[in-house]
Amino acid sequence: MKHTILLVILLIGPAFGFAKDKNLIINDDKVQLIITEDMNEGRLKKIQKELLETKNIKISWSGIIVNSHNRMKKITFEVDCQDGYSGKEVLIINDLHEVGFVRNYSAKPGDSAEPPFKLGQLEEKAPNFKL
Repeated sequence: MKHTILLVILLIGPAFGFAKDKNLIINDDKVQLIITEDMNEGRLKKIQKELLETKNIKISWSGIIVNSHNRMKKITFEVDCQDGYSGKEVLIINDLHEVGFVRNYSAKPGDSAEPPFKLGQLEEKAPNFKL
């Protein structure tokens, strides 16, 4: 019986919002969004709505450039956390860096370890060598 319930949740869960977006973290201490090549405007609109409803964070974008494989390569991204932290950045999406934004509510201004707000390049990705 437990297996049947789990299977039903896994199969229909995404339709009801049970599945979480692996590129979006929202909790009391932190909001993080990583923009990836496979995102599209529909997915961004869902994220936009969720961030506004849960954390009152406004995001907008323009200038999306995709390659011939319909993979996002560039986006102009704007974030307003409505608490004094905001920014606008042109993000280049590639295999070398994670890009997006982080609003860290537990960090203090001037804290060099984890700033309260970051937009743009978040961190380098581990190399993915294909043989």
